[in-house]
Amino acid sequence: MKTIAIMQPTYLPWLGFFDLIDKSDIFVFLDSVQFDKRSWQQRNRIKAPNGELMLTVPVITKGRFDQKIYDVEIDTSQKYIKKHLNSIYSFYNKTKYFGDYIKELEDIYNEDIENISQLNKKLIYWLSSKFGITTHFTSS
Repeated sequence: MKTIAIMQPTYLPWLGFFDLIDKSDIFVFLDSVQFDKRSWQQRNRIKAPNGELMLTVPVITKGRFDQKIYDVEIDTSQKYIKKHLNSIYSFYNKTKYFGDYIKELEDIYNEDIENISQLNKKLIYWLSSKFGITTHFTSS
């Protein structure tokens, strides 16, 4: 019997998200539903020295209330990449495996990615591969 899981592609998802992927034969990205502004689809928290820091990918939503997740464009006029990478460097550069993975993470952030679904999927594919997850991915 094949197991299938379906979830919206979230930004830098929690460990349980990857556990769900790992326990499935097929994982479906549910990105054909309405985007929810200020949701986990575009933001997440990271551990910081004094608690948590919210990282948010800026997206274009004005006048686009009914847009699907796969249609949501990243607002590249805002320089979020540098802020996110600086935060990750500041808080994690002394961790044991930081040097093993930061270059690949930088490469993903520096790709020409136009929408939030593409970015989230790219990060999830990469992280899944690092966790040794071999689940088949598809989109809704």
